[in-house]
Amino acid sequence: MQPALDRAVKIAANTTPIAERTLLCRPAGEAERLVQLCLYAPVEDDGGWLCEAALLNLFRDRARARGVDSLQALQLALGALHEALEGVIRGGGTVSWADGSPFTSLDDIRS
Repeated sequence: MQPALDRAVKIAANTTPIAERTLLCRPAGEAERLVQLCLYAPVEDDGGWLCEAALLNLFRDRARARGVDSLQALQLALGALHEALEGVIRGGGTVSWADGSPFTSLDDIRS
């Protein structure tokens, strides 16, 4: 199989999250909704590692983070989730725990 096609097949097959968390989000001007944070297993990619993350029911596309090793790729993917949620808040929306209780800080999603 060609290297690019081989990578694409590995990434496409990576559909089971290795970690999940449910939050309640209300983007500015939109209805409140449950959002599933999903972190997928890193895969080797072009001499480095690629890790995907998603905010299901909030954004259609997955974030892709590249790292020199699997741990850095995971850390960068978590950072991408954090930045996306900060964007919701900066835009006038809200993010809270699934039961509606507020975060002390958005850094709470990292713990």
